[in-house]
Amino acid sequence: MYLTPMRAGLVFLLLSMMPTIALSTNDYDDLTLDQLLSLDLSSMSILDIHHTHPKGEWMLSFRYMQMEMNGLRNGTTDLSEQDVLGNYMITPRNMTMDMYMIGLMYGVREDLTVMVMSSYKTMSMDHLTRMGGTFTTESEGMGDTKLTALFSIYKKKVHRFVLDAGVSLPTGSIDVRDATPMGPDTKLPYPMRLGSGTYDGIAGVTYLGLKKDWSWGAKLGGVLRFSDNSDDYHLGDQIGLVGWVSRRWNKWITTTIRTDGNHSGDIEGADPALNPRMVPTADPDLRASDIVSVGLGLNLHIPKGSLQNHRFSLEYREPVYQDLDGPQLKHDQQLSLSWSYLWD
Repeated sequence: MYLTPMRAGLVFLLLSMMPTIALSTNDYDDLTLDQLLSLDLSSMSILDIHHTHPKGEWMLSFRYMQMEMNGLRNGTTDLSEQDVLGNYMITPRNMTMDMYMIGLMYGVREDLTVMVMSSYKTMSMDHLTRMGGTFTTESEGMGDTKLTALFSIYKKKVHRFVLDAGVSLPTGSIDVRDATPMGPDTKLPYPMRLGSGTYDGIAGVTYLGLKKDWSWGAKLGGVLRFSDNSDDYHLGDQIGLVGWVSRRWNKWITTTIRTDGNHSGDIEGADPALNPRMVPTADPDLRASDIVSVGLGLNLHIPKGSLQNHRFSLEYREPVYQDLDGPQLKHDQQLSLSWSYLWD
């Protein structure tokens, strides 16, 4: 794993700010408990954490995420490219994904909020062939769209629970093609596709806690696949658990540390257009993973002036454990930036 100069600078800036902001005055004592919770949680979408909004309140959010994958692994053992090429004609070398997500939330009632979220992706993967040649494939386009309802089922003093349920719509293409050694218009393997191609169920439960300048919580959630897509397969089910602790230093600044674990299953079925013996990314039985990551975040809330009700967030995230049903590319560092705006 490595840090580019830009990422190293961002992490250094984030860490160096913490001792300084800890000296800021606590000028938030006049806020109510609900206002404090809203102040902390409105930027938590960067952690895939969402909360209910008051009746009539809207929140628009935009998030940019960059993720890289480098190196190869099977289970918890690293592999060389030659290890993979002993069994396949082609091996992936690295992958980069940039994702742009836009979401809109609305408080229907005090205990019910609805949300729609979609994304646009650009992906690139470098390859090495057994004969020593190299090539790159790319894909770009809209991802799947999520429709979710969030229900506040318990709210008392510093503790509350939120249920979410929804559906993922297959707006991302699975018919993604590019030039490869096999031809000028070759169908690309599963990781380079923009969506699932299926209508998927979304469900989760979130616990939120708040006491003065600290907030904390956890979320258990998952995605369930119910049927095959038009290419005779469906992605594996996913389940994830995330926990975080957040410290508010003043009305402007909050820092967050979180850890999360995610499990993804192998693909069920197979696209007949892919040859699983050519490259590991075309093998549906080599897609499962268990990954644990740690993230460090900085959230900025503008309480007054022309940028009032705007939130800005930055998070650096890095995997600390990976068990991959491989050969698979290993997950590397991830950088996320987000903006949100509330109004009623």
